[in-house]
Amino acid sequence: LDGLRLQVFGGIALNGTVGGLNPRAVELSLRMGGKIVWFPTMSSRAHIEHHTRGPGSGFPTSTLTLMPEEPITVLDGDGKLKPEVHQIIELIREEDAILASGHLSPPEIFAVFEAARAAGVQKLVVQHPDFVIDLSHEEAGRLASMGAYIEHSIGMYARERDDRPIGRLQEWIEVVGADQTTLGSDVGQATSPSPADTFRRVTQLLVEHGTHENDVRKMVAGNPGGLLGLN
Repeated sequence: LDGLRLQVFGGIALNGTVGGLNPRAVELSLRMGGKIVWFPTMSSRAHIEHHTRGPGSGFPTSTLTLMPEEPITVLDGDGKLKPEVHQIIELIREEDAILASGHLSPPEIFAVFEAARAAGVQKLVVQHPDFVIDLSHEEAGRLASMGAYIEHSIGMYARERDDRPIGRLQEWIEVVGADQTTLGSDVGQATSPSPADTFRRVTQLLVEHGTHENDVRKMVAGNPGGLLGLN
């Protein structure tokens, strides 16, 4: 990697494989240089419930036979954030790391982000609002007004599926503006194209369909670079 002059950044996703909402795992990741903490993705209750809706709705799946996921939620029986969530938020604040929503439900995201903002966390990212999470445009706008970036997984648009036209992505970008939008590939699975090919394809489609090149550059480089402290 030194020869490529390429910087690589890591983080941790708080799924069952790392003990779920595990402050010790978060602390270790951040102390080792991790830059981002994703709240549960494939282990979140919202993801697991989405997975039961029909064939293919729970993408991605594992090629390995693993123990069943135990649904993870950030809320206790009274609808309040669990104590370990506050611990995790404080660790993120101390390291000026990125707090990412993972696949939490909208009520969970608002609860976590409001607590994070109150604690002084500066960097918030919401993952693919129209897949699994099912945010409305209005909810995305409210989160962006809190300073959160809305991230879109462009791997969903690389194959120009009928249910994922590039215009749909452009509509979402317009909801909060390019200044509060980031684009990530979210590929790397065995059946997916490479991240580089995905970025080439979707950024080309965006420009061809009228998105300004400066806005595309901002969403794929400027905004993510700012979150990582590179700007």
